[in-house]
Amino acid sequence: MTNIKIIAVAVLVIFMNCALADDLEESKLALLRKDYAVALQLLRPLADQGIPLAQYRIGLMTFNGFGVKRDVTQAIPYITAGAEGGVPEAQAFLAFFYLSSNTFAPQDFSKAAKWAKKAADQGNEIGEVLFAMVLLNGQGVQQDSEKALSLLQKNAAQDNIFANYELGKMMLVGRGIAKDLAQAKLLLKKSTTINSGVASDIDVMLEQTEQLTLWRKGSARLTCDSFICAGRSGLHMKRMKKAYEEMQWIELASRVLSIGDREDLAYFYLGRSAEGIGDLKSAATYYKLALDRKERGRSCAGLVNNCLGIEVTRESNTRLNGVLVAIRQLDEIEARRIEDIRNANEVAAAIKRSEDLAAARLKELEGAFQAALQSASEGQVDAQLKVSQMYFSGTGVTLDEKAGVQWLLKAANNGHSGAQFKLSQTYFSGMGAASDDKAGMDWLVTAANTGNAGAQYTLGTMYNDGRIVEKSQAKAEVWFKKAATQGNESARLWLDALETERKKSAATAKAHADAVAEKLRKQELEKKQETEQREIMRKEAERKRVLENVDRLKSL
Repeated sequence: MTNIKIIAVAVLVIFMNCALADDLEESKLALLRKDYAVALQLLRPLADQGIPLAQYRIGLMTFNGFGVKRDVTQAIPYITAGAEGGVPEAQAFLAFFYLSSNTFAPQDFSKAAKWAKKAADQGNEIGEVLFAMVLLNGQGVQQDSEKALSLLQKNAAQDNIFANYELGKMMLVGRGIAKDLAQAKLLLKKSTTINSGVASDIDVMLEQTEQLTLWRKGSARLTCDSFICAGRSGLHMKRMKKAYEEMQWIELASRVLSIGDREDLAYFYLGRSAEGIGDLKSAATYYKLALDRKERGRSCAGLVNNCLGIEVTRESNTRLNGVLVAIRQLDEIEARRIEDIRNANEVAAAIKRSEDLAAARLKELEGAFQAALQSASEGQVDAQLKVSQMYFSGTGVTLDEKAGVQWLLKAANNGHSGAQFKLSQTYFSGMGAASDDKAGMDWLVTAANTGNAGAQYTLGTMYNDGRIVEKSQAKAEVWFKKAATQGNESARLWLDALETERKKSAATAKAHADAVAEKLRKQELEKKQETEQREIMRKEAERKRVLENVDRLKSL
């Protein structure tokens, strides 16, 4: 019987007794007198309020079917909530749940180790013993026999039956501690209070530990060829057949090993027992030995004993073939698992590289912002405009349009024509500042007078259209000429259209100029809208990317 199966017999009772020892007096008393309806009535509101101990108790009642229909899938979330809330009994329960093999959740040593450690850190006895077990076997944590031994000795000194059992087994074989059969037997006998069935299993273990260990490894060999052994085998034949039929694999293997008779049926029994507990490679070894004994004339069918209806050769061949297929399938599954792990590691490494690059880029942008901010604070006008742009786009700093406007004002007031033009657009659009056509117009004129071609062209279009200012073809032409002189292509097109208009008749020229103007206005509007849309999309994408990178950095 494994240590997990032994603990399973009493662990729920231990957990319940521990859970009751707290300040939820009324529910505790109701549980003690098995008044589950009252307990549920008291606990349910507390659990709904997120009180960890109440959540644990509700989960435990649901797990065991105390007053409610048993539902493990509903129980585990409650117990997990209690464990996350710091209830050591809930933590120990989850450690046991994930450490054991059950039909409700796959065995998960990492989770078992996590919860066992949390319970052990709070001094919970069951948690300490379970944590010692995972430390001893390196299940979900790095193996640490010394620490495991320390925890077991501590709890064995307090007469903890589970600690007695584990420590007794270690002393029995000298694992991590000096071999001491007398003390091992004493500790193991103390642990038999777990249940009545454990005592007999411990007797078997004390008598045949080494043989059973060799059997599970596929290394046990039967050495007796005498008629005495055959006779003894005959005396135990019905008991072995009964154990075989009832699938009492440990008992069957123990009896075969204690007799030692080298007949084919004995090796078949060893193979079937090994297969029954999942040691497939060992089972294959014993089935082959059974077939070998048949070929050598050492068969149950040819001696005083009989095979009690078991066709050893046929059964050995059939089960050997089945086991070999299962071994190949398991090997393939393991190979795929290893491949999946390797692929997952490669994906994780790629993600890590991407995150590292993103982090490095973010750090680089943050450094660029800090450098620009330093220069801007020292009065460098170009740096002030750059800081403004970085605030507007959220590059290297959290997006902040108001801060962007403040730095834009500083650069504009210091005579930067580009900042003046950008500030005028900010006031016209109301992005980062309250919409203000007058302030926008003032900064646009200032930028145009400072020599900014874009501002000059924009001012020309506003006079041509009579937008915000009084319509004036003459003023529009003045500003278009200034912009065209600096290479502004749109302004040149406007001037070409005006020149063409003059060469035609007044009506024709006006109609043509209006058409051209309308076309240019639409093109300019579409271009402006497209540019603005691209800028908005770029800012939003950049902002999301930066926020995602920041979130990733925080989660590391």
